[in-house]
Amino acid sequence: MKIAFVTHTLIVGGAETYILRKAEWLINAGNEVIILSEGGCFVDMLPKSIRHITISNISLPPYSLSQTKLNNVLNTIAEILFREKVDVVETHNPYAAIYTLMSYSKSKRPFLLNVLLELSYDRNWELCKLTRILDKKGAYYTLTKQMNLYIEKRCHKNLTPIILPIPLNDASHNSVPYNSSNYILTVGRLASDKMYLKYLIKDFGALLTKTAIDVTLVVVGDGALRNEIDALANNVNESLNREAVIILGTVVGKDLEALYANCLLYVGVGTTLLLGASYAKPTIIASGIKDCQQYAYGFWGKIPEEDVNIMGGNSQMKGRQVSYESILSRFFQMSDKQKSECGIVAHKLFSKHYDLNVIMEKWNEEYLRHSKRPVDKVLCRYAYVFYVLNIILYPIYQIYSLRKKIFGSYEKHK
Repeated sequence: MKIAFVTHTLIVGGAETYILRKAEWLINAGNEVIILSEGGCFVDMLPKSIRHITISNISLPPYSLSQTKLNNVLNTIAEILFREKVDVVETHNPYAAIYTLMSYSKSKRPFLLNVLLELSYDRNWELCKLTRILDKKGAYYTLTKQMNLYIEKRCHKNLTPIILPIPLNDASHNSVPYNSSNYILTVGRLASDKMYLKYLIKDFGALLTKTAIDVTLVVVGDGALRNEIDALANNVNESLNREAVIILGTVVGKDLEALYANCLLYVGVGTTLLLGASYAKPTIIASGIKDCQQYAYGFWGKIPEEDVNIMGGNSQMKGRQVSYESILSRFFQMSDKQKSECGIVAHKLFSKHYDLNVIMEKWNEEYLRHSKRPVDKVLCRYAYVFYVLNIILYPIYQIYSLRKKIFGSYEKHK
């Protein structure tokens, strides 16, 4: 089979790592893989066996593009999928998914939606509608039951997704040099859904002002909010008169593996949370949800029947909410044996439910099933409806953007 992944960009992040891991397994199993995106720093790091094709503007909302630009995106996607004789398409990002639908009437290539981030559904009626459509056709996938519950609320409909967790290698036996290091690690894009970082950094600084713990917080990642995170880190470092918070930016490959392997403790959400557990590290659950980001939600794996469906804290987990200062203080009061046990339970839960080969065998079967789907006339009609709606929305969006710019400038100079 030839599988295409259509996504928005290829920067260093959980979704991009997820795509790469799946692609490498699929290629080793005898399949071909191509990735369509707007590009990014991750493109140069792809193995030669994985081809990347650049699609301009695919990271932008379709209603923000003129009809000419929108047609160019759709025609380019359809032409590539047709020319490459792709058997099945997997898409994740909301805009990329909508572009994939709108190009379907020309490409005629079966596609599925695999949701990696439930927050994409906030105020996104197009994604909600697309999900309801694909749910009826057995082409809606997500990672956990918890994520689907969030999506159901946004879609106002009971859904029946196929749930396949993130497939990961067991990293606990990686041949990475081990050096005993006193640092807490967190990895992720410096974007709004990862702003648990603000509270983690502040609480970490508050803890160090009260104790004499010789430990560092290491942050790996880059993104639109880098300046804000740098400023917070500088404030903490200045108040402590030492470099207690280190922002490394983008780190990949063996260097990133070494950071995971040698940390005392991991804090994160989503894919990176599972990666922390795969290294048998004590792993603190953070949250990507705006109103929950100030809290931690315990050590992943301690409540296995709950944690197996958890990749981040949410408003339904109020009984588990604690401040980062509180949970970090608790961790450093543990004995070495207790700390080790936190890592053991995290790894045990990871091994049972997220092993790469088990999950990818299931994905292989799903790709094969979708590749045999005939051309769907209903999807062709929806492709046209979505296209027309986005053409209509374009001038409205332009007026809204102009108004926002004018009033924003006015407020700034008041």
